[in-house]
Amino acid sequence: MASKVQERIFVGAFLQRLGPSYVIVEERESPDFLISDGKVQFGIEVAQVFRNQGPAGSPSKAAESRRMQYLRRLASDYYSRHGLPLLVKAQIPDRFDANTGALADRLRAARPADPWNRRQFTVRDYPFHLTSLPPEVGQYRRWVCINNSVGWRGWLATNDIGPVIDEKASKLSNYRKAIARVELLLVVDATRTSGMVRWRDGSLVPVAHGFDAIHLYFHPIETRRLA
Repeated sequence: MASKVQERIFVGAFLQRLGPSYVIVEERESPDFLISDGKVQFGIEVAQVFRNQGPAGSPSKAAESRRMQYLRRLASDYYSRHGLPLLVKAQIPDRFDANTGALADRLRAARPADPWNRRQFTVRDYPFHLTSLPPEVGQYRRWVCINNSVGWRGWLATNDIGPVIDEKASKLSNYRKAIARVELLLVVDATRTSGMVRWRDGSLVPVAHGFDAIHLYFHPIETRRLA
């Protein structure tokens, strides 16, 4: 599930592809956003779709989350030890269990003294790329897991998105209490491994399930109207 901040980024970028007259009027719940096209208002409900998504979720997305949680813990341990501003880009495996405290100490020792200088070392053969940042940056925590953004390209089909549409359609009557026209925006984050999929031409197009439109948006590169 995307955070509200992520949803706004996705919807804002999607609307840019539709044209300059489309703007967000209100950020809310059920549906997620009220939109104006310059003439009328309508609601958009947002749902993310992932590679190999099943009833228990997407293993790819779950692995991404675990890797990012590890980096967040590592950054917290690093700055709790009075580490100076640092950007880390690391390639780490799923369920990485290297002690974050010990690794934070190693980061402190390896950080280059001069801003923007770089250094690299490995932990269990996995590379960690360090870039020293200037003091005014403060506790920079937007560290990067490299392998969350690389991978082979897969395919997305109707059976992958059908359960997501069904789940959202079950709440359509609630959405329509707020506004009569409601569209569904299915988002695939193509910047992440869990979103490195494409819609296979010739796939059966899903029925609208009561929505006024269903859009499939591969962020940030492509938009398709499915229904």
